[in-house]
Amino acid sequence: MNTLVFQYAVEVARAGSITRAAENLYMAQPNLSKAIRELEESLGVTLFERTSKGVAPTPKGEVFLRYAAKILSQLEQMEAFCRSDEPAARRFTLCCPPASYAMAAYLRFAAALPPGEAITLQTAECAAPEAVERLASGGVQLAVVRLPEGEAQAFEASLEEKGLSSQLIFRYPPCLLLPARHPLAAEPSLAAASLAAYPGLSLFAGAGQTVVLGGDPLALLAALPNAYMWASPLPEETLRRYGLAARRCERPGGERWCDYLLYPQGYLLTPADRAFVDALFLTKNEVAFTELR
Repeated sequence: MNTLVFQYAVEVARAGSITRAAENLYMAQPNLSKAIRELEESLGVTLFERTSKGVAPTPKGEVFLRYAAKILSQLEQMEAFCRSDEPAARRFTLCCPPASYAMAAYLRFAAALPPGEAITLQTAECAAPEAVERLASGGVQLAVVRLPEGEAQAFEASLEEKGLSSQLIFRYPPCLLLPARHPLAAEPSLAAASLAAYPGLSLFAGAGQTVVLGGDPLALLAALPNAYMWASPLPEETLRRYGLAARRCERPGGERWCDYLLYPQGYLLTPADRAFVDALFLTKNEVAFTELR
């Protein structure tokens, strides 16, 4: 079986539309439809079903796509291994949560790359469900995800069926981020009740606050002098760049957050992957021991 059709199927699932997938693959839509149809006929199963929003994998299609993504990832690793002595371009792809020390780690990793090294860097800041989907479909090599501690056990259990492995990076109480000019930024001590009069931005849907989807949440927070946001601890350099203050404050409910590093089961980290993971844990350790007032 031609593994090229695996790429077609994975892209259709990622795009949720054969038309969009064809555009992303730079091929004609009828040709892509024919390739998917022939793949389904050869397998004897229906991989996709039409919905009001486009196409979605069937239950058997989801299983097939997990296998296909794993095969494509392993093929890419085999090719990279065979090219390891050649000056060919390499690739590093990552999903990470917004407003996170993980992005600071990514910048640190990129800045430390040897001058003139040929590598393609691609990153996206997104919430856990999208990061998991991209990783499971082979769209990225690594993902850092963040979720409330109460959801961690169910989340870890769900990774096995998606063909993913995880490593806990950081479990922490969220810190309060404020614009440096916020009326509360200079207060000697803060309680959650003090925030009631101010608008809150949230990185989690359903948190009862203005949810930030897309864009740069730190830049948005910095532009709103009376707003606040709960986020992971951030490096001092990131806070200075955005003009923000990080404060200690007991969050209502007191629930901690958990950050995980995700990767496909059986995945062999490339040298670039290992360099990023080193930068990630180094940055995490720095922010973990930063004293908040």
